[in-house]
Amino acid sequence: MNKSKKKSSFAVPLLLLLVISISIGYAALSITLNINGTSTIKKQTWSVYFDTLTVTSGSATATTPAAVDTGKTKVSYAVTLNTPGQFYEFTVAVKNAGTCMD
Repeated sequence: MNKSKKKSSFAVPLLLLLVISISIGYAALSITLNINGTSTIKKQTWSVYFDTLTVTSGSATATTPAAVDTGKTKVSYAVTLNTPGQFYEFTVAVKNAGTCMD
């Protein structure tokens, strides 16, 4: 008799705690959230282009030297390598003048 009384006395507070927890959870989830405010988005520009081109010293002579086109988006060149070990190398500086990363 003593064991069943202990079990029932433990179950009642546990059940009461469960009902209170569910009530609080329901109340928290049923709250309406209103967000007011303004935001400004600035216009962004995308401007990435080839800026300067430098041919590496010791490079083979190109039939058409490396050059950046007028749109600054392409590099054109033509070279003929006649012997093993010859090379044609150049460095191009790329400039990001856009505002996307500001």
